[in-house]
Parts: sequence; C-alpha cells; structure tokens
Amino acid sequence: MSVDPVQEQIRLYAKQLRLPTFVRYPDILRKARPDARFEELLLELMKAETAQRQENQNRKRLRTAGFPYTKTLDELDLSRYDGNLSELFLNELASCKFIS
Repeated sequence: MSVDPVQEQIRLYAKQLRLPTFVRYPDILRKARPDARFEELLLELMKAETAQRQENQNRKRLRTAGFPYTKTLDELDLSRYDGNLSELFLNELASCKFIS
C-alpha cells in the first residue's frame, strides 16, 4: 500500500501548523454533502478543529483543577447504609422532582 504524496504533505503541514484535526480530513469531508462548495468543506474542517481544541482545553482544565474522581449514583453501595437508605428514596432524589 503506497502513501499518497498529497496526503502526506497535508499531514506534515497540519502537524507544522498545529492543526491535528486536519489530518482526519478524509473522514470529515466524507460526511459533507456531495455538492458542497470548497468554502463549505473548509468551514467543516475548521469547525472540527475548533471543537477538538475546545474539548482538549476542557479536559486539560479538569485535569489541572484536580477535582476528585467523579462518582455516580450507580456506584453507590447501598449496603453501607444498613438499610437506612432505600433505592426508591434514592431514585426520588435523583429525579429532582422535589425541586419543582
């Protein structure tokens, strides 16, 4: 399987310009409309790059903040409460119906 020289250049320029999402351009462009103009295709690439950067920034901020491990109600061990906390009561609290 040979490497397409144009794709390789795109990969290198995307890396140099720090646009890692542009490397995935074939996948992004396949999802676009077949009759899309060049500007629309470029816009889709830019949207994908922006979304990926925002996601990466959010992950980095969460990691830097040092928040404790996220816990969910599914992970709650009801046996620790010696029957003082029923699953029905817990589900009622989780629904937040008491707020309205």
